[in-house]
Amino acid sequence: MSFHPDVHTGPPRHASQRELRREGGPFAFTEANRERLERVAAHYPPEHRRSAVIPALYLVQEQQGHVTASAIRHVAEVIGCTPAEVDDVVTYYAMFFREPVGTYVLQVCRTLSCALRGAERVAAEISRQLGISPGQTDATGTF
Repeated sequence: MSFHPDVHTGPPRHASQRELRREGGPFAFTEANRERLERVAAHYPPEHRRSAVIPALYLVQEQQGHVTASAIRHVAEVIGCTPAEVDDVVTYYAMFFREPVGTYVLQVCRTLSCALRGAERVAAEISRQLGISPGQTDATGTF
């Protein structure tokens, strides 16, 4: 493929903002969690086993508290899809944590209707009271 030498295509139009996932230590489901996943995956036809990706990620998070790159690779292997497909699910849903979080995770709605009702003030007050910024965990590991 060639382009006309007089046609300026300009700078690239897309630069990925995707960050590399924290590697974490080696991950494998415990025997009990693997059995739980197999019971859930049995509800799907074999050719749709990867539909169990969300329950599998919940089990990862329950087992280690957050989702790491090694956990993503393990889930992909267990349910039969690519690590990229699992990572797409992790990055799409806010309920999967990519970093360690506190015991309690406080979330403030950021939609327009919530913003109009003062959500930004609520978030600012929570940050002030806990001494952290959004996305951070306090020193005690509680929030």
